[in-house]
Amino acid sequence: MHHAARGEAITEGVEQPRDGPDSRRVLGHTATGKGYGHLAIQKGDTASREFLRVTFGDVTEEERQRVRRQLEEYCGQDTEGMIWIVDALRNR
Repeated sequence: MHHAARGEAITEGVEQPRDGPDSRRVLGHTATGKGYGHLAIQKGDTASREFLRVTFGDVTEEERQRVRRQLEEYCGQDTEGMIWIVDALRNR
């Protein structure tokens, strides 16, 4: 069994630098079989920026509602992946 060296993460047998894929994205995808490619918002940093933009920025109500729906889809999938990970850890 290969152990990751400092600064590395192991994802599906492929070593990635720590600044590579977000662990929730990789582990969540592995656990649930779902990727983020079909979502309008696909990354956490984008979700954070969009949340701030529609919450505190000067946007139309239509834009605010559209982005909030997209955030609900992204965050829901992200949360589902984390739940799968926690369940797997508890069952080890």
